[in-house]
Amino acid sequence: MILQFKLTPTIVGLMFLLSGGVYTITAPFWSIIIEKFNCSKAIIIFGIMAVIFSMIIIGPSPVLNSKKNLGWIEIALGVLGLAGSALYIPTFQMSINAIREYGYDESFQTYGSISGLFQSAYSFGSFIGPTIGGLCVHWIGFPWTTTIIALLNVIAIFTILFFYAAFGEISSFNRQKSGHNH
Repeated sequence: MILQFKLTPTIVGLMFLLSGGVYTITAPFWSIIIEKFNCSKAIIIFGIMAVIFSMIIIGPSPVLNSKKNLGWIEIALGVLGLAGSALYIPTFQMSINAIREYGYDESFQTYGSISGLFQSAYSFGSFIGPTIGGLCVHWIGFPWTTTIIALLNVIAIFTILFFYAAFGEISSFNRQKSGHNH
C-alpha cells in the first residue's frame, strides 16, 4: 500500500493511529450510553456490523469488484476503531453484570478477576488472530482474508440473534430454572 499510494512513513503511521484513536475517543461514550439506556446487546450488534463494513472496504472485498481507494480505507479504519470500542466496552460491562447476577460482591478482587480473564481472552485473540490472518493472507490474499473475516462476523450476528430469539435472557433463565445462584 505504501508503494501503491506513494505514502510517507508519517502518513502510514497516522493511518495506523486512526483506528486506535477513534477507539480511544469513542469508548467513554459507549459506557455512558450503556449506563443510560442499558443497550449493550444492541451496541454489540452495531459493532459487529461495523466490523463487516470495515473489512469489506479495507480489503476491498473481491465481491465488490472495486479498486483500493485510500479515502475509503481511511474511513473504514475509523469505523473499525468505532467497532472495536462498540464491541469491547459492552462486553466487559456484560461480564461484570453477569458476575453480579451470580451474587459476587463488588470488590477489587471481583473486578480484578473479571479484568484478568477478559484481558487474557483479548490477548489470546491478539495472538491467534494475526497468526491465522497472516497464514490466510499468504494463501488466499488480503482481499479474500478480509472478506472471510466479514463473513465470520455475519455468522456471529445470525448466531447471536438466533440465541436471543430462541432463549431471550439466557443467563437469568438458566439460573432461575436450575436454582443455581452463588
